[in-house]
Formats: sequence, C-alpha cells, structure tokens
Amino acid sequence: MASKEAVKACWRQAQAVCFDVDSTVCVDEGIDELAAFCGVSDQVKELTNKAMGGSMTFREALTQRLNIIQPTQQKLVEFVNSHPQTLSLGVK
Repeated sequence: MASKEAVKACWRQAQAVCFDVDSTVCVDEGIDELAAFCGVSDQVKELTNKAMGGSMTFREALTQRLNIIQPTQQKLVEFVNSHPQTLSLGVK
C-alpha cells in the first residue's frame, strides 16, 4: 500500500483525473446507455453486472465491454448529442 505522502504526490503530478459517477451523480450507467445506442445492450449489461458483482475486475469488464461496443469518435458524438444528462436527485 502506498504511503499517504506518495498518494498526495501522485495527485499533484497528475495531468488528469477521472471519476466514475455513473449511477451516483448521473442516474444512468453510461456505458450501458452507449451499448444500447450501438445495439449491443444485452452483451454489455451482462458484463456490467459481473463487474459490479465482483466476479471480474473493473479493467477486465471495461476492456471487454469496449471491445463489444467498438465506439468510434463519430458514434460518441452522436450519442452525446442525442442523450442529455440526467443527474441524480439533489445534484445540481
């Protein structure tokens, strides 16, 4: 386990930080919504459930789901433009 100082140093040196806010800040599970948009919902939801149940790592599940979805930049833009954000109750 990294020391508190090592963790702080890592944060200070990071060029970007990403947080998973799906199903917490946002109502939807974004990757499942993208999968539905791309027509591969059932396969991706199964992997999402496995990952959330702890039977595979987040990295494994994400890699497999993206391999199924095969998102392109154009598909992502179309998806974002056609799916407005839905924030959880109480989130501004």
